[in-house]
Amino acid sequence: MAMSISYQHKCPICLDDTYFYFCHKDVFNNDVAIRKCINCGHGSYRSIWDESHFREIYGAEYAIDYINSTETHRQRSEQYLLDLALLEEFLPKQINVLDFGCSSGEYLDSMPKLWHKSGYEVNPELVTILETTRPSYAIYNNVREIQSDFDLITLRGVIEHIPEHSYLIEFLNDRLRIGGFVYISATPDFSSPCAVQYKSYWGQIVTPEHIHQFTPASLQILLSKSGLVMKALYHPYMGTPYENWKLDSKDYLSNKEITDRARTNSREAEIRKHPFPGNMMSVIFEKIR
Repeated sequence: MAMSISYQHKCPICLDDTYFYFCHKDVFNNDVAIRKCINCGHGSYRSIWDESHFREIYGAEYAIDYINSTETHRQRSEQYLLDLALLEEFLPKQINVLDFGCSSGEYLDSMPKLWHKSGYEVNPELVTILETTRPSYAIYNNVREIQSDFDLITLRGVIEHIPEHSYLIEFLNDRLRIGGFVYISATPDFSSPCAVQYKSYWGQIVTPEHIHQFTPASLQILLSKSGLVMKALYHPYMGTPYENWKLDSKDYLSNKEITDRARTNSREAEIRKHPFPGNMMSVIFEKIR
């Protein structure tokens, strides 16, 4: 597929101008160009994908990754508890929570037992698993059918996968109580050291799975449309199951040399993908109006 880097493109978050940042291959081996907002730093694309592309990405194989017992699965389960610990000071012991994009339900499982738990999921493979294995949770696969109001709505590794956010903003306006919270976690930070240095080689550039590349600024601008303000921003790394500072810092320095040399010589490069401080963000928002 031909790629143009000169087309006009407004930021989908703040509607300001964007500029060509870099090009790369999407998961279908198309050449695509990511553009960066001059105001909020958000990374976005001209859409070339349709529903058939997303069905191909988020099929049965995608669901299996959240079910099988692997090292990645173990690390993710440990990280759930660490993510939730960041919420403790903001919430009472008994709340009504919705996990938006709840996958296999294991994040809901990790939440306190006193919380009344609901989940929203569109992957049919995962919905079947949720309905058969977690009958005590209210599970929805149609956002229009959700009529409850919530004290907390979580989106863990979700918001960057949503092509168009207007229905999410409408939902938060309708179903999140005043004084309630939205918790965004496991979302890549496009302003992180690795994102800035590696550009197209960054491990979080996986399009159109990560069809948006958020920064803290672009997240705040988006969620302000639902009367939400940022209360806390974290970049979990130290003390997480992904931490290996000795190895990761060595890889970063080595990869920096490789990517600097590749850009100077206009060549492709291969680098080792690795966790690093700043890569992933956890952000707590409160609804004030």
